[in-house]
Amino acid sequence: MIKTVLAYLGYKGAEPDERTLREITEIHRELKNVCGKPKSVMGIFECDVSENNVRFGGINIGSKSLAQHLKSAKKVGVTAVTLGVEADRVIYRHSIEDISKSVIADAVASVMVNEYCAEICGELRFSPGYGDFDLMHQVDILRILDANKRIGLSCSDGFMLIPGKSVTAVIPYISSEHKGEQNDTI
Repeated sequence: MIKTVLAYLGYKGAEPDERTLREITEIHRELKNVCGKPKSVMGIFECDVSENNVRFGGINIGSKSLAQHLKSAKKVGVTAVTLGVEADRVIYRHSIEDISKSVIADAVASVMVNEYCAEICGELRFSPGYGDFDLMHQVDILRILDANKRIGLSCSDGFMLIPGKSVTAVIPYISSEHKGEQNDTI
């Protein structure tokens, strides 16, 4: 976790000082205590993938990069994950008290939500904003998952997720009928 946070903070081969390392650890502990376990919601949908288009759950997405990512999928897992408003509050409080701690809190929270998303989705996730998968589809994903009602996740007019430390993603669904004896996975 610390190594990833340092990458978010721009430490590329440079050694952080003891204060930075201590603050990363303290803020990580604070966020875990305040936020608890991230909230998530997931749905599995039949999908139709062509060269430049993906359709699932009543959504039609013109995206060559998403189509390539899902090229042989018959179903997709769609998920939304959030640390909740508590993470935004911690980041904001630190921005008032100490801007460097705010930057660290932002990086730690980003890593936490992404690690949790990877834990439940694996590394095959593809999110709005990647390639030509337009951010406007955040709205569609939240709607089909009923994410506002289920986990308190919404979207701004500019398609940014609220609370801020949140992620939506689409992943290929691989069922046991296509993978031999392996259990259904997402």
